[in-house]
Amino acid sequence: MYSQPRSLNISFPKNAQLLYQEALKNTDILSTGCPGFDNMLNGGLWTGECLEVFGIPGTGKTQFCKTMCASVLQSPEKSVLYMDANGSFVCERLLEIVANRNDLCTPQFLEDAFSRIKLLRVFDAQSLLVELRRFEGELTLQVEKFLCQVKLLILDSITPLISPILGGGQTQGHMLMMEIGRVIKQIGVKHNIACVIVNGAVMDTDPERTSTYKPALGKSWKSVPHTRLYFETTDNVESTSKSSHAILTKSSRQAVGGSARFCITAKGIECLESQ
Repeated sequence: MYSQPRSLNISFPKNAQLLYQEALKNTDILSTGCPGFDNMLNGGLWTGECLEVFGIPGTGKTQFCKTMCASVLQSPEKSVLYMDANGSFVCERLLEIVANRNDLCTPQFLEDAFSRIKLLRVFDAQSLLVELRRFEGELTLQVEKFLCQVKLLILDSITPLISPILGGGQTQGHMLMMEIGRVIKQIGVKHNIACVIVNGAVMDTDPERTSTYKPALGKSWKSVPHTRLYFETTDNVESTSKSSHAILTKSSRQAVGGSARFCITAKGIECLESQ
């Protein structure tokens, strides 16, 4: 008996340039609000990717997050989800940054801008994972305008949530950490969102390394962020005041080692120079 030939599912190779152009069509590049940082990050924050900012306390990581948030809120078509895990989010400070970055700031503008940011406080790793999964599900359904406009997800900071469940052979804690990383990256790729994670720093005892600190959470977490910035405090000799220094230590598209020196003002982060 004659049978119809089965259809063949053949995959043909594609030109790498065409693949890159297709990816760019589905990618937005968000300004950090600081030209020096934008140059260091090849234009700014790339949606679909995860940026990690790490350093010891007091180096400007949270101020950087608020500056990025204020920059994104300048666009009436973009929204932000800000996940606060260490109680460092101060609404008045964000209001100050937004107001000082907009010359034509009006009550109507501020009301619209703050209607496009949602603050979520999380206090442990399990709650974080639950909220991330819930958020991913809501993004898929897009039942409200806010969800259709989200372009930036900020998690400040992941360290106090994960550190207590690591160490001492706690395999479940390690698995939970990696699942959190997986879900964050999935949110970014699937929904075209730029994800920013703040991480702490620990002493680096490797004698072959020139840096004093390395990211917290161990080697396994290293694969989660696409891009990584190290923040450190330096002395500003010119004004006898302190400034901070950001160094690119990991990137999928830029040579590492690029840096920007900045200070914290009423406008948030302001670059002093870039290299």
